[in-house]
Amino acid sequence: MKTPKVYTLWILAGLALLLSACGGAGPPAEPASEAGAEAPTVEAAVTVSAPEEGEAGEPAEVPASEGSPRAVTFVTADGVTLGGTLFGTGDTAIVLSHMFPTDQTSWHPFAQVAAEQGYLVLAYDFRGYGASGGEQVIPDIDQDVRAAYDFVREQGAGRVVLIGASMGGTASVKTAAALGDDVAGLVVLSSPEEFHGLEVTQAELDALSMPSLWMSARTDMVTPALEGMFEKAAGDKSLWIFEGSGAHGTFIFDAPLDGQDLERRLLEFLSRVAPVS
Repeated sequence: MKTPKVYTLWILAGLALLLSACGGAGPPAEPASEAGAEAPTVEAAVTVSAPEEGEAGEPAEVPASEGSPRAVTFVTADGVTLGGTLFGTGDTAIVLSHMFPTDQTSWHPFAQVAAEQGYLVLAYDFRGYGASGGEQVIPDIDQDVRAAYDFVREQGAGRVVLIGASMGGTASVKTAAALGDDVAGLVVLSSPEEFHGLEVTQAELDALSMPSLWMSARTDMVTPALEGMFEKAAGDKSLWIFEGSGAHGTFIFDAPLDGQDLERRLLEFLSRVAPVS
């Protein structure tokens, strides 16, 4: 019987002969895909999936149908650059304006749901919030709503619905009053008549000509003010008060029962005033 030492010598001798036949006794070369010369199958996969480069060497813009959601920027009439997120595609758009003290992300879950229904949806940050520039000057945020409206129209939207929570709803009322029939619908969620210098006037409520939906929670402190605006507003209007919670604005989405009801009522309103083609 051969000893383990003999076996070891035989193995070493065999390895030496194998390395000699391959042209050298150094370590094996790196695989081609890791050493810079990619294997053909890897190269083919990269060519298909990688975006083409533009003339300046930057990645080409991803088509909207492939890039949802995608970050966007636009500029207000007074020169403030606002940041937002665009969801979906289509010629019917929704502009989502956030409440205090949140930002656009409070609307993102609903924005995705609406985009899946066929809407082009813009959630954005008011000036001084999130991805937007400028200072938090609340009396001026109706200009931000108007800029958001103009932006989605520039993207090809023929119909636009304005939806705002709390101060975002107050600002949306002011913008809807200024635009009149150019707005397909208006949703006001948990909004006060006045907030930190941002105020809806009776003349603006009289100017509302589009269908509008007004919603709030029963024990929310802002509900009496919202009901007052609803009573004074013109146009085809409806009111819904959530009895199950005292949540405010987009926080209602997180309420156990009212959250699903809020989403359903928003989608039903959209399908009535601005159905997708």
